[in-house]
Amino acid sequence: ATCDPGFIPFTFVDEVTGGYKGHDINLWHSVHDLASVLATKSTDREVKEWFPLEERNIIGLPFDDLLVRLSDGTVDVGLCGIYETPERTEKMDFLSPYLSGGVRAMVRRVNIQMDAASLLTTMIGTPNPRATLALLCLCTACLLYAHLLWFAERRSNNSVSVRYYQGIWDAYWLGIVTATTVGYGDK
Repeated sequence: ATCDPGFIPFTFVDEVTGGYKGHDINLWHSVHDLASVLATKSTDREVKEWFPLEERNIIGLPFDDLLVRLSDGTVDVGLCGIYETPERTEKMDFLSPYLSGGVRAMVRRVNIQMDAASLLTTMIGTPNPRATLALLCLCTACLLYAHLLWFAERRSNNSVSVRYYQGIWDAYWLGIVTATTVGYGDK
């Protein structure tokens, strides 16, 4: 197995012993130990040679050299939190991911007191006067249409109340829903 000892906490050099330590090293030792036990039970001599019970050698290499040697097959296992990319999967095999690390941003927490108008302005920005006018014209047109619709439908349509305020709202809703849902007019 090979590793780049500069990928803390995955692989690093223990300052006391000079040996390799880290998550990937511990994972490799566990896999190697289990495979060694299984290899001793195998009748296949080649399997026993791959996983000698007493050896767990790890060779330190710079990351780029490690990738080159994995790609050309001169080493069999690379340990150091190697990300799987489309380019790398063309040259080497990867095990299932054992760590999911999402990149996140941190920002300073600030307690801001703000009224509803300021919050709305912050969220959508300062209203464009032309867009505001267009929206106002649209609402007015819908209200006029609601009056016409109420006047025409109040006695013949059960969805529109004969009382003025409730009937205007019903006609307004009927007009908006009809315009936006291709004519179904459901409440």
